[in-house]
Amino acid sequence: MSWSKLAFSPGIVKDVTRYASDGTWVDGSLVRFINGKPERWAGWVRYLEALTMDGKCRSIGRWSALSGYVWTGLGTSHRFYVASDDLYYDVSPIGEVVVLNNPFATTVGSPLVVVTHASHGHLVGDILLISGASAVGGLTLNGEYTVTSYIDENSYRITASSNASSTATGGGAAVTISYIRSAGGDNQSTGGGWGSGAWGADQEWGSASPTADNLGVWTQSNWGEDLVACIMDGPIYYWDATNPSGRMVDILDLPLADGLAPEYARFIAVSHRDRHLLAFGPSHEFGGTDPAPMTVRWCSQEDIYNWNEADETGTAGSIPLSRGSKFVAICATQTELLAWSDAAMYSLQFVGAPDVYVSNIISNSAEIAGSLACVASNTTVYWMGRSGFYLYDGRVQTIPSTVWQYVESNMNWTQAGKIFASLNKSYDEIIWYYPSINSIENDSYVSFNTSSGDWTIGLLGRTAWLDASFQYPPLGAGADNKLYFHETGNDDGSQIPPGPINAYIESAPFELSSEGAYSKGDRFAFMRRILPDVTFLDPDGVNTPSMNMVIKTMDKPGGGFKSASSSQVQQTAIIPVEEFTDDCHVRLRGRSVTIRYESSTLGTRWRIGQPRFDIRSDGQR
Repeated sequence: MSWSKLAFSPGIVKDVTRYASDGTWVDGSLVRFINGKPERWAGWVRYLEALTMDGKCRSIGRWSALSGYVWTGLGTSHRFYVASDDLYYDVSPIGEVVVLNNPFATTVGSPLVVVTHASHGHLVGDILLISGASAVGGLTLNGEYTVTSYIDENSYRITASSNASSTATGGGAAVTISYIRSAGGDNQSTGGGWGSGAWGADQEWGSASPTADNLGVWTQSNWGEDLVACIMDGPIYYWDATNPSGRMVDILDLPLADGLAPEYARFIAVSHRDRHLLAFGPSHEFGGTDPAPMTVRWCSQEDIYNWNEADETGTAGSIPLSRGSKFVAICATQTELLAWSDAAMYSLQFVGAPDVYVSNIISNSAEIAGSLACVASNTTVYWMGRSGFYLYDGRVQTIPSTVWQYVESNMNWTQAGKIFASLNKSYDEIIWYYPSINSIENDSYVSFNTSSGDWTIGLLGRTAWLDASFQYPPLGAGADNKLYFHETGNDDGSQIPPGPINAYIESAPFELSSEGAYSKGDRFAFMRRILPDVTFLDPDGVNTPSMNMVIKTMDKPGGGFKSASSSQVQQTAIIPVEEFTDDCHVRLRGRSVTIRYESSTLGTRWRIGQPRFDIRSDGQR
């Protein structure tokens, strides 16, 4: 008998051949490395079970109010919510308000109602609030409705809660319709043409390229105990925490506003060190009327009402930046604000009066995949580009990756604006959630460990993320429009009752011999026993955690697997937590062996140590 100990390098390696990846892990999902050893992620549970958000959430923020409430802001493509513990409010801003004369037309036996509104400009999914309407066709249309279908520029359909009793027109001479301000669409559309993508990108000559400008994206930040938020290329809104059920209002409509704030901006940020609200790509420069897509404007210090740059007693000001045609992304660190245009990357730093802010170009080539693809950890910023992963810690650096080629080829680049960069500080992880090649929504992730440099990959759909803060664990927005607290429990809380999590990790093929763990691959080996070295973590006392250890053999790296065997590794409820299955008996022959750990049972979370194999030399049959 000869026991061979296996030692695999931490991290996933996808971008090399089978032989070159000997001694590594090559695939996995929902597994991270702790002290170099694979460990399954913890589970997730529902937050705000009564809330299924309207639209895809792509912005989450959290702050504390003077009242002691900890508020969470949730910006979706259709609405904006604020939540605290088990309370939540729809504070979506009102856009257009119109008063119409007898706008409704019903058809007997149908719930569909035609609304006539000249030059309405609204699309399917837009939300409207109707008030002051009288009955028409047996229907009283008051309350909230959604545009069901677009007819033409002067009319659309909504769906009533019941069928009309007659065919009629009417509703009253003064029907008020208030339209909720939508942030945009759930998906990117295509736009532009040749030259709109990166040089050398995989696009046909003259083909349209995707644009994220129509994607429903918010930027948000707290202003003291209150909230400021901005729709991409839309108005800047303000929410007052002392009136939590009140809707957000345009900052131009605040009672003390000087009327000089931008009518819209591409992005906003609050510099908490010096208490300025900055608007990137505002509707106009101070004193002008033309759009200023490459200008940064800011209000006076601690005075969101004052945008008067001519006021010498204040600090309101602006900087026009020179390189690019529009801002693509921004990211705030503890010491500076970073901004990507479509041609350069800038740093903005507060220097005080009289300049207030200064800007510097820090890169002419640091492209970024989308407005959500960057995240800050203290003073370091990480982001995904179209050509790889990058960080900025005073200088721009490329992050070497063992999985980039896999991610690049697995990415649906037509929906790159959805790539969401996330921080999970407790595990030193930067996680990018992204849409895979056959999906239009985020369903996959790639993770980088900032301490060890390890890379992992996996399957999980999150459209937005917020790291642990205050007393709360990390919060993720699911592609199912629900919210989940992560690093909580062992199971998948998206199901009722919670379901098991499918997790696995698989090694590259490696050669074994009775002379040691690895051989030259010039002889066959016979394997008969395995010591799996698996520890189960945080058992819930109800379910019996278990996993499968799957062993596969092959003759040559280009060939198929010759035989496979699986043994269940199990902890029973009647023995101590740290006592596991002693060994697993198998009968396998081959030059190369692949080992895979997988689990799909309730209450199962595991860590893998160093497995041992009982092997001897053998001849081929």
